[in-house]
Amino acid sequence: MLCFALAGPVFAESGAMVVERAPVEQKQAKWKKAWAWSAAALMASVAADTASSMGRPELNPLLRGGMGQFNARSAGLKFGIAGALLGSQYLLLKKHPEQAAWATTGNFAAAGLTSSIAVRNFRLPK
Repeated sequence: MLCFALAGPVFAESGAMVVERAPVEQKQAKWKKAWAWSAAALMASVAADTASSMGRPELNPLLRGGMGQFNARSAGLKFGIAGALLGSQYLLLKKHPEQAAWATTGNFAAAGLTSSIAVRNFRLPK
C-alpha cells in the first residue's frame, strides 16, 4: 500500500497510468494481427480463383456444376469452405492464441497456392 501512496503523485502528473504488456502478450498480439492479414490474403486469393474459374470447365467434382463448369453454386461452395476454415481458426485461436503462428503460415501458404492456380486459370484460353 505504501508504494501506491508514494507513486500516486507520479501518476497524477502524467494523467494516466501506463500498464506495460508482458512479452508473451506482445508476441501474441503481433501474431493476431498477422493472422488477420493472412485471412484477408486467403479470401482475396479465393476471390481471384473464383473469378478466373467462372464459366470454365471444372476438374474438381465437388465444385463441378451443371455441364461440368464452374458456376455460382461452385463459387458459393468455395467461399463457404474458406469461410468455415477461417471461422474455425478464429474460434480455435481465441482459446489457444499461441497457435496463431501456425494458422498464419498455413493461410499464407494456401493463399499462395490458390493465387498461383488463379494465375494459371487466367492464362488458359477460354
